[in-house]
Order: sequence, then C-alpha cells, then structure tokens
Amino acid sequence: MSPTANKFITLYPKSESEAKSMICNLTNKLSEFKAPKILSDFQCGLHSPVHYRYGAFFKKQAYDEKNKKVIYLLLDEKRKNYGRR
Repeated sequence: MSPTANKFITLYPKSESEAKSMICNLTNKLSEFKAPKILSDFQCGLHSPVHYRYGAFFKKQAYDEKNKKVIYLLLDEKRKNYGRR
C-alpha cells in the first residue's frame, strides 16, 4: 500500500442524514479495499478508502482581544460563527 493518498471523488450531500447514509453505503461496499489515510480528512475505519471532512466553505480570520489570530469557518453569510478553529 502506498504511503501517500489522493482523492478519487468528492461528494457534497444535501444534509447530515444523506452524508451518513453515503458514508455507510460506501464503507460497506468498499470494505474489501484498503487505503492509506488522507491527512486532512477523517477515515471511516482502519485502512478504509472512505474518508470524510465536514465544515464550512469560507474562511474568515479575525483577531481576539490578545491580538491572536482566530479563524472562523462560515457556511454562508447568515451563519456567522459556524465554528472557531
């Protein structure tokens, strides 16, 4: 098995439940295949070829009261503070 990995396909589910369903179906159907970990994503089982990543599509950075950089991830402009990273 190669120590490096690249993505073959990216899916964009419409909802969390659709994402979970896709992950479960793909993990079951691809269980006989092994793959290395993609460092930026979460792996769905040891050596699974199925990985996922969640979060926002926009990055916004600001500075806190101590002048330390704070990065916020935004889904869209309506949801200002989706997650502090």
